Parts: sequence; C-alpha cells; structure tokens
Amino acid sequence: MLFQYKNCTLYRELIEAKGWNEQRIIGLQNIEEIPFIPTLYVKHHKMDSMPEKKMVTRATSSGTGGNKSDIHNSPLAGR
Repeated sequence: MLFQYKNCTLYRELIEAKGWNEQRIIGLQNIEEIPFIPTLYVKHHKMDSMPEKKMVTRATSSGTGGNKSDIHNSPLAGR
C-alpha cells in the first residue's frame, strides 16, 4: 500500500481525502482500516504507479459489464 501511496498521485489523493497519510499506512497490521477503492472507480480511472514501459504483467477483464479493467504489475510493487 505504501508503494501505491508514494507512486500513484490519484490513489494518494483519494486516501488523503479520507484522512489518511503515509504515517498511518503501517502495513498488514492495519490493512483492514485502509480505505478501499470501489471496483467501478478503478475501471473508470487510470491509476498507474509507474511508467507503463516498466510494467511486466498486464491483465484485463472480459468487460462483460461494458467496461474492461486494466491492471499492470511490476516486480517493484511488492517492495
């Protein structure tokens, strides 16, 4: 979560609007308290945490509901 907070401006703005900051993201100790982002929001907003050329995995949904999800991953994201 901290990687996303530091590297994705949109994610940071969303959770800061809910009263969160870097100091409150401790890791798994308080993961259930970290504000969630609804699936539909992710489908309609690009939330990249790094340049696309550095992403090594790409997954998309089938889009049966009319909108496809597009998720990228990098080996750095788990750090």
